[in-house]
Formats: sequence, structure tokens, C-alpha cells
Amino acid sequence: PSTPSAISELQDAFGSILLARKDATGVNPKTVYEPFLRAPEPIVYKWTGCFDILSFPRELRDRIYYYCLYRPDGIVYNRNTVRTFPFDHPENMTALFQTSRQVYKEAFQVFCRYNTITFTTRNHWSRRTMRGGLAGTLRLFPSKHADMLQCVRKEYSEYFTSFASWEDSYPEDNPGRVFLQMLRDAWTFKSFFPRLRKFTVRWNVWSHYFENNRLVFDKKTEDEKTKIWLNWMRHSIKQGNVVPMRGLRFEFDNSCWDNPMQEHAAALNEAYERLLKETAPFRDEAAELEESGRKWLEATSSETRKQRKAKR
Repeated sequence: PSTPSAISELQDAFGSILLARKDATGVNPKTVYEPFLRAPEPIVYKWTGCFDILSFPRELRDRIYYYCLYRPDGIVYNRNTVRTFPFDHPENMTALFQTSRQVYKEAFQVFCRYNTITFTTRNHWSRRTMRGGLAGTLRLFPSKHADMLQCVRKEYSEYFTSFASWEDSYPEDNPGRVFLQMLRDAWTFKSFFPRLRKFTVRWNVWSHYFENNRLVFDKKTEDEKTKIWLNWMRHSIKQGNVVPMRGLRFEFDNSCWDNPMQEHAAALNEAYERLLKETAPFRDEAAELEESGRKWLEATSSETRKQRKAKR
């Protein structure tokens, strides 16, 4: 008799398992060992021709203006070149503005809507000079452009640094008075730029400046930091007759090296938002009172003119 083969023995032991067909839904083992293939590089078409930009819809034109004119780091306003603003910038921006009157009008609206303009005064390192020079700098800003500007930034430095060494530096003011000055500057910007929706404060200051004024944030949670900032703001606004303005944002300078205060900027902005909610009823009542007074003056002045004309 013939000896059974290994396959027949396995078949007798396992039944129909060896005859079962391979599941079509299973994973193909070949695909597991296939090498990783990078996606092909996107083809960037270099268009060298011209097109009629005014034939596009306004939404698409604004998108084109945005990609051409937006600067993530903002634009510094230089009072020495005020007459050429914003044409003292790269050629691509200037060339777009000079396309036509309609393109200039539409593009400049996008330019003022999204770009942040940084205003500097004559002396960055002196608080007294910065306080007195802001209004004069803003008066030089073109009035036509001021009606459209929406985002501004101002730098604050809390140390007067001598040329000898950093140890010779000394703080010019305490944080509370500086915060009040920031609020006053915010309203000053608002008076010159009626469409202002965002005022960014770039604060060049270090942690020991706050620690000397009992504002310590080391080993604190975000909620604890927010409460410390909020209590400090409440105490500060009681010292001066200043109302917080919406759209104010804080950031700490990091131009030279890592500033540890950057870790506390989020809590500072959150505390300011809570402060706005607390002071909102008082701010709304004051605005309503001012609006009603304005309407009353307009009504009385118009009645007075009518009476004078009737007498004539």
C-alpha cells in the first residue's frame, strides 16, 4: 500500500481548513512591505502674462490684494517718510497701488484692514518722550488713510539703558501707571483712527520688573496667573479715571532672546477680557448718555436755527 503524504495527513487532522479559500477582504501582505513613496511635488505655474483683474469678482480681487500686501510682522510707520506712506515699501506693493485708481482704492482698503501698523516715537527708551510724542506722530498720519486703518501696534520699554552696562538700567515707571498709560494711548489711537478694532501692546519688559511690584508668576497655574493679572488691573484702573477699550492685546518683546514673560501673555490677555466684561455695563451707560446728549444738542440747535429764521 502507498504511504500517506504529509499533505494528506494534515488534511485528515485539520479537515477542510486547508481547503478554505483566502479571504478576499484581507490585507495583502505585499502592501505591508512596499516602500514609502513621497507625494509628488505640486506644480507651481509661473504665470508671466497679464490678466484683467477687474474682471474678477470683488471677493477674489480682495484675496489677491491680501496675498500681495499682507505682512505677518506688520509694517513700521516712519514719520520721516510720512508723505510717501505706504509707498516707501517693496516694489511689488508700490506697483500694485499704481495699477489704476480703482485698484488703488480697493487694495488700500485691504492693506488697512489686515496689516498691523507699528507706530514709534523719537525715543524708544524714554517713557516721558513716548508719552508726549504719540499725539504729534498721529497728527502727521494722512487723514485719508486714518479713516481706514484698523490694526495698530505700539512698543513700550520700561528701562532706560545707559551705554555703560545693563546694571546701570533703571525702571522708569511701575506696572500700574504703565497700564493706565496704555489705556490712554488706546483711546488716543481710537480718536485718530475711528475704525480701529485691534491695538497691540508690545511690552519690552522682564519678569523681575513685575516681581519688584509683587507680581510673581513662577510655579503658578494659568488660572492663578489670570487671577493675579485681573486683581492687578482692577487695582490699577481705580487709581486713574480710564475705561478699558475693546481690542487691546498684549505681547512681550522677544526680538533679542527668549523672554520668560511670554509664558504669561495668554493669562494677561484672558484677564483683560474678563476686565472688559466687568466694566461693560458702565461703559455702555456712558456711551448711551453721551449719545443722548449729542442728539439733544443737535435737536436744540436745529430748533434755534428755525426760530431765528422765523424772526427774520
